[in-house]
Amino acid sequence: MDTESILILILVFLSITTILVAGYMKNGSPEKKEHDSDNDFSDIERDYEQLRVLVVELIKKLEGMAISDRDLKNQIQALQSLSGVNREQIKYLTSNVNSLV
Repeated sequence: MDTESILILILVFLSITTILVAGYMKNGSPEKKEHDSDNDFSDIERDYEQLRVLVVELIKKLEGMAISDRDLKNQIQALQSLSGVNREQIKYLTSNVNSLV
């Protein structure tokens, strides 16, 4: 995954989370409407904090995955170039051996 797709995933996740939180805050459950409004706000704040922590953890995981992805791509590129060098060396040595025979 490249950086653009990771950023798009983060933005999509954040927008879905925002929509869900907004919908939850507007509608709420019928049982909560019967309770005191102070309890509603403390529940909402606690839920918001839990969601915020979850989003932060997911962002950190995505960043770690992006770094890992970049490192793996660099390793693959290095191995491919090494393979090409090895092929060229084998061709050179084979041609030298064939010229001696």
